[in-house]
Amino acid sequence: MTMEISNTSAMMIDKNHQIISTLGIGGAGEVYSVRNNITNTMYAAKFARKDLKVTQAKKLMLLQRERDTMEDLNEHPNILTSYHLYKKRKAIPQPPSFDFSKQEFDIHLTTSPFHLIEYCENGSFISYMRNQSTLPENIVVFYAEQLISAIEYIHYKGYAHLDIKLDNILLDDYFNIRLSDFGSALKVDDNPFTVFRRGTPKYMAPEVFQLQDGKEFDAYKADIYSLGVCLYLMLFKRFPVYDGASYPATMELFSNPETLDSSPFDCDKSRWTSLSPEIRRIIVACLNQDPNQRPNSQQLVENFFLPPQNQSIEEMVFEEMQDRRSKYEQSRHEKAIIEQKFIRPVQCEENPVYDKHENAPNTRPVCNKSGSSTNVSTHSRN
Repeated sequence: MTMEISNTSAMMIDKNHQIISTLGIGGAGEVYSVRNNITNTMYAAKFARKDLKVTQAKKLMLLQRERDTMEDLNEHPNILTSYHLYKKRKAIPQPPSFDFSKQEFDIHLTTSPFHLIEYCENGSFISYMRNQSTLPENIVVFYAEQLISAIEYIHYKGYAHLDIKLDNILLDDYFNIRLSDFGSALKVDDNPFTVFRRGTPKYMAPEVFQLQDGKEFDAYKADIYSLGVCLYLMLFKRFPVYDGASYPATMELFSNPETLDSSPFDCDKSRWTSLSPEIRRIIVACLNQDPNQRPNSQQLVENFFLPPQNQSIEEMVFEEMQDRRSKYEQSRHEKAIIEQKFIRPVQCEENPVYDKHENAPNTRPVCNKSGSSTNVSTHSRN
């Protein structure tokens, strides 16, 4: 559902920040776009869900943990920026135009702690794949480079994300990637093995999805598998399914010029053979069901070379994604008209998920138009 709730735009969560719309409601959090009325700057504000059955102190702890993680990762241009955590708060008076009787979350949003984070003008990546065709390989390569760089940096800093998926890949005003939602992230450092099963089932590595009580898995390698799922979705617009054929020993792909003409997945064979050997190797390596045969992020950076990009790739990406955004918004508008005709308003508001965005200045000083992460060096792990 994408219909806006009446009077939401009149709501203030503190004396400076005004809610514009709901961006998303997930398993443990709800995110709103907000505008600072003093600086006229757009941000996103993340709250713990109102119906999360934990104490206020627990909600604050969850937000604080995510804030600490993001603050430690703020230097990378393809990772969402954290700004401030607003902790203990008192309800503030609302404008006369705000009708409390029509809202269920008024006091919740004006008293609960919230995490102020970077606002991404172009929303989540999943919106640009829904009801649209697969992406051209050169654009997938463009995003693969940004994702690999971000994940390598996260792992270098000793964290595992554990919920990498298209929904958590946001796009800024130039359609560069901002990896988001570190609520499931773990600080693992040099011992990446953990018993904590986290993430979204369709993106989970097999060893995580089938994890038995008391068993451990390599959290870093689980992130690599999720990366492979994301790239596969961009290229084929479906989740990977193995066709039962023998799977290559992917750790040997570092030195083997194997072109992998035969796909180990049940996919469009003509599409597979049209891909470059480099992108095939990355897909096959990341999606190996055996984590011991799956490369780590540093090995990806050092050994899996993506095909060179055209100098004008940034403009090509912008035009392609801008066109996809226009089609998505048109489709969403048409769907909203149909739902207004056939669905009662009370049904529309049970679990609202909005992604309407307003133009906002690019407040991230470390990012350039290309979103290039070439200024972020690769890091060696001991």
